Formats: sequence, structure tokens, C-alpha cells
Amino acid sequence: MAYKNVRQHSDKGNARIEYDKALLRVVTSIMKYDNQLFKEFMDNDSFKHWMTARVFELTETVR
Repeated sequence: MAYKNVRQHSDKGNARIEYDKALLRVVTSIMKYDNQLFKEFMDNDSFKHWMTARVFELTETVR
């Protein structure tokens, strides 16, 4: 909810900060269902950067 709110009422930089927090919460909650995805996200900087950027791009197009 915080990400949605900041997306609507703030700039892209602040939206990105809230997005990063929200994505980490989601990935952490996925850990119990997909341990490999969680491990890849936490241990592989290239994958983490790709996934973070890609999902952020997708959320920007949903406005």
C-alpha cells in the first residue's frame, strides 16, 4: 500500500525506495514456498538487479 501511495503522490526516486522495500517483503514471504528463488535473489547480485529492475518497470506501466 505504501508503494502504491508514493507512486501516486511522489517522485520516481521515492517510489523506487518504497518499491525496493515492498519487493524484499514479497521475496522474503516467498522463501517458504520457493527457497531457490529466495536464495538466488539474496545471493546473486545480477539476478537481484535484473528482477528488481524488471518488476519495477512492469509496475510503472500499470499506472
